[in-house]
Amino acid sequence: MGFFTDDRQYKVVERHFLAPDRVVLNEVTMDEAKQFVRDADSSHDYVIEHV
Repeated sequence: MGFFTDDRQYKVVERHFLAPDRVVLNEVTMDEAKQFVRDADSSHDYVIEHV
């Protein structure tokens, strides 16, 4: 098993103040996750987490 930097091992979670967190993307690469957050609605709070 080698080390892969581009594995689909990240998820994007939308944080809510009064509601449960919601996974909006699952099993994506770090680049895909960053692109989603960059393009997303800035009124939402997103966090990239390792799966």
